[in-house]
Amino acid sequence: MTNIQIISDTETATGYQFEVALDGPGWHSNHTVTLSHADYERWGSEGGMAPATVVRRSVDVLLRRIGPERLRDRFDVGEAMQLYPAFEAEAYRTLE
Repeated sequence: MTNIQIISDTETATGYQFEVALDGPGWHSNHTVTLSHADYERWGSEGGMAPATVVRRSVDVLLRRIGPERLRDRFDVGEAMQLYPAFEAEAYRTLE
């Protein structure tokens, strides 16, 4: 099981930026993850979810889908959905 920890979060003019640390059995990695205001409105705000929760759950879906070795050092949640066609449906189910 992977531990997903939000180290820091910053609101920017266009959305949110998170520094995320991942720890798994025998490995550790750090990532910068962005979430646009539009994507947050789409997936999190209606359900009262914090932006950090949307990012944490999205990272979890990506880890299960592609594995930690393929996770980029910097990525945007919305762009990840475009790269992996089934990601949006799976992430949306996870966020409900």
